Amino acid sequence: MPTGKNHGIVTRYKDSCEEYNCREKVFTQMLANFENKLGVHDLMVVFTDTVSHKMVGMVNQKSRKSNIPVERIHNASVSALENILENTAVKLDWTNLIKRRLYVAKERRAFEYKLIFHAAPTLLGIKCEGLFSLPTEQPAISENYNFFNCQAASKGLKTLTLRNDKLRSLIQVYNR
Repeated sequence: MPTGKNHGIVTRYKDSCEEYNCREKVFTQMLANFENKLGVHDLMVVFTDTVSHKMVGMVNQKSRKSNIPVERIHNASVSALENILENTAVKLDWTNLIKRRLYVAKERRAFEYKLIFHAAPTLLGIKCEGLFSLPTEQPAISENYNFFNCQAASKGLKTLTLRNDKLRSLIQVYNR
C-alpha cells in the first residue's frame, strides 16, 4: 500500500491490517524497482493525497497487468483504511480465500508427490509411458490433472484418465 511521506502512521496501518488478517506492504516513498517490490496481492490501497503521481501510475500499471483491484483513498487516515479493509473483507472473505489457497496447494502437492512416486521413470524419460491408480475420493483430481498438463506440456508430458469408478482412477502418464 503506497502511502507517500506519512512515515508516522505506518505502524498504525500495519496494526489495522493485522486485525483483518491481511498481509501488508507499506511504501512511504518511491523505491528503485518499485513495480517488482509491489508483488501480487488480493488488493492494493493507495492514499492519493500523499503519494506521487508516478507511484499511482506504477500501481495502476501493476494492477492492470496482474488483475489486482485498487482502492484509492484521498484521506490517509487509519479509519479510512479500516473502512476499505472491512468492505473488502466482506467481498473477498479473506479467511475463506486464504484457507482455499492453502487447501488447493496442499492437494496439488499431494497429487504431485503421488505422480512423482508412481510415474518417475516416465517423468525422467526412461519410459515413454506409465500407468498407475489413485483413490477416486481425492478431491479436485481433475483440477490437478489440468494443472499438471499445463505445466508439463512444454516438456512433452501429459496425463490422461483412462478409467474412473467408485474406488479408483486409472491414470496414464505419457510423453507426446
